[in-house]
Amino acid sequence: MVTLTAVLQTAWAYDFRNIAPSGDTLYFEFNYDDNGVRVVTPDYDYNGYTRPTGDLVIPSTVNSYGITYSVTSIGNSAFSGCTGLTSVTIPNSVTSIGNSAFSGCTGLTSITIPNSVTSIGGWAFSGVINIVYHGTETGYDNWGAIFRNKYCENGFVYEDSTKTILISYLGTDTNVTIPNSVITIGERAFSNTGLTSVTLPNSLDTIGAFAFSNTSLTSITIPENVRCVYPWSFAQESSSSTLTSVIWNAKNATIVDDYNSTTNSPFANCTRISTIIFGDSVRVIPNGIFYFSEDIIPRNVYYGRDIESWINLGRGDGYHQLMIGASYNLYINNQLVTNLVIPNTVDTIQAGTFYGCSSIQSVTIPEHIEFIGSETFVSNNLSSVIWNAINCSTGYSIFYGNITNLVLGDSVQVIPYMAFEGFDITNVILPESLTIIGDEAFMECANLASITIPSQVTTIGNYAFAECVNLRSITMEPTVPPTIYSGTFYGVGTGVSVNVPCGTVEDYSSAAFWFNFSNIRQSSECVRTITAMSLNATQGTVLGGGTYEYGSTATIAAIPQTGYQFYQWNDGNTSNPRSLVVSTDSSFIATFSSITTGGGVTHDTLYVDRYIYDTIYTTIHDTVTNTVHDTITTTVHDTITNTVYDTIDNFVYDTVYITETDTLWLFDTIYMHDTIYIYDTIYIRDSTTGIEDV
Repeated sequence: MVTLTAVLQTAWAYDFRNIAPSGDTLYFEFNYDDNGVRVVTPDYDYNGYTRPTGDLVIPSTVNSYGITYSVTSIGNSAFSGCTGLTSVTIPNSVTSIGNSAFSGCTGLTSITIPNSVTSIGGWAFSGVINIVYHGTETGYDNWGAIFRNKYCENGFVYEDSTKTILISYLGTDTNVTIPNSVITIGERAFSNTGLTSVTLPNSLDTIGAFAFSNTSLTSITIPENVRCVYPWSFAQESSSSTLTSVIWNAKNATIVDDYNSTTNSPFANCTRISTIIFGDSVRVIPNGIFYFSEDIIPRNVYYGRDIESWINLGRGDGYHQLMIGASYNLYINNQLVTNLVIPNTVDTIQAGTFYGCSSIQSVTIPEHIEFIGSETFVSNNLSSVIWNAINCSTGYSIFYGNITNLVLGDSVQVIPYMAFEGFDITNVILPESLTIIGDEAFMECANLASITIPSQVTTIGNYAFAECVNLRSITMEPTVPPTIYSGTFYGVGTGVSVNVPCGTVEDYSSAAFWFNFSNIRQSSECVRTITAMSLNATQGTVLGGGTYEYGSTATIAAIPQTGYQFYQWNDGNTSNPRSLVVSTDSSFIATFSSITTGGGVTHDTLYVDRYIYDTIYTTIHDTVTNTVHDTITTTVHDTITNTVYDTIDNFVYDTVYITETDTLWLFDTIYMHDTIYIYDTIYIRDSTTGIEDV
């Protein structure tokens, strides 16, 4: 009978069956290697076979016909395809698990294998999420399990039971709140899960690469304490991006690029992001935090504090871009930034601080700023720059836009390297305070037509005006040629007009690299006017006068009329004709005297060079008008009696009019002839101006 029973059971590929503690019917065969039994599956054609489901407990011993056997093995494919299993308890009596024993048990989130197991077959746990095994057997790829020795709870897979490192989410919920125990979210933890909403805990420190890639998130808030964000953590690897809003509260986060990727952006290819909010707690904005493969929608960036706080946010070392491949509108304290005025308290602006900020139309730089980094103000709408920085150093290409207006403040001393490269200006007024123009300062300002270099400039850097192809006029005010270099005016024609100060043509023509210009000439301001005229045209005329270049020679000549002879020029010079070197605008007035014969010289008019000041005007004019004769006899006579003879009182007639003001100055000597005839009118002429008064 026993033999018959064995034969019948062998036909069904098992030796006997038993009811497990969990209530499931299990099938066994004898394991003659260790006198135990092996859990097996009957032929699938057996109509009475029901696959175990739920929580399965495999017993450590079973009884057959009154004999107790230890369960020492789980056979090949024993539970294969049992998708309804949610947990399995394997007893310590088991020492081996066969090939594909639990393959396809996709409902198993975790299974613990006792250390008594020393042999595990290939793909024994294929499709199982996690196995916990610390025994001696080693298997390829965790014998098909997704994870090994992890901790699973509520669909979350953790590195261990501390639940600080979240490595995967295998739940079905699309709206997830991550527990506050989590410090790190591992690589691809939620990738391709269909997640639509997630709340990240304040405990979070690190977000791994691709952690939320290819999900259906529409918004994400990064908590304050996040310090490390890996590339592509929220990226879309296709064009089906759903993310539109990012709130970034991380105080001091960095992008950790261990992948040497072309972009380290956590939001790569999230092309639908339109709103980005930086919280007030933010102290650092990581470089290249946003990367867009296309710029198809307007993007708005909001920051709740002031513009100085925005500028002072840390941006890592070196070059920085908030966005790569796109532009944005900047709102500071909910106000759109269009006319950007950098506060006077700012001394440094880091490279790329306003890169891509398309809302900015004008920028004003304060006097005391010390450094501006490369490509700081890059905006297609930037058209005007007001530069007041006295002595500021810069990176390269600090401005980019369609800049047609440039104003330099009155205190600017140094124009730094590449400061205004590529501006579309046609002219610019450089301040008198300027001393140095840096390398490439105005390079490729293709529309610049003329430039005037102020008098204090000592150096014009290499390529400062290179490729200013429409530059036609250079006006130099320094009397000493500034230092220039071989490339200072590279691409500017050597025949352009170089206008230099008066008397410096030779200096400029021989100075290093200035000598390359073929059209160095004195400025139009070097033309001087020489005025030559006769005091009395009835007595004589004057030839010469007009406009002359500084340093040239002008000749003037006095031509007397008949009966007259040239007396002198208004400055006392008696040369006639007279040659003089032109240096200033000047006036020369010729005076003439009549020619007489006999014992003396008779003058129709006596011209006396003198200045009459207020004190004499008051004393003489008021008094002389009424009591001329007496006054001249007592006052004037006493004063000039040694020079003009006592007889002067006998020849003063009627009224003497002295109409000039100020003090009477009689020159060293008045040479009188035999008789001085003083007629009714005395002409008094100012020797400085040549103006005649009566």
